[in-house]
Amino acid sequence: MATQHGIANYTGTAAQNTALLNKLKTGATATKPTTPANPFAGKKLASKVNGLRFYNKPSWADKDVVGTVNKGVGFPIVLAKVNVAGSPQYKVQNSKGATFYITASDKYVELKAK
Repeated sequence: MATQHGIANYTGTAAQNTALLNKLKTGATATKPTTPANPFAGKKLASKVNGLRFYNKPSWADKDVVGTVNKGVGFPIVLAKVNVAGSPQYKVQNSKGATFYITASDKYVELKAK
């Protein structure tokens, strides 16, 4: 709340608390916190190949594989692109909200409009 009212580096000092209280009393309008837009919003991920592995965490290790998807199948929600040991993966969610990781190589997957 302090940041939204222009009080940077809030640590709860008496001066900061007084400043925040005064802003609240005067009805100062808080600024809305900004959330970066998801550049993948409105996109789904589909596999271009059969048997494409996906992982339970950002990893390329066999022990972290939790399943595979076949050509044309994928994930309805793409959350982010992450770097894993120098290679990109998409952080994705299935329709039940479970999060997984899958290659971001356009040789194996494609992003499509929902």
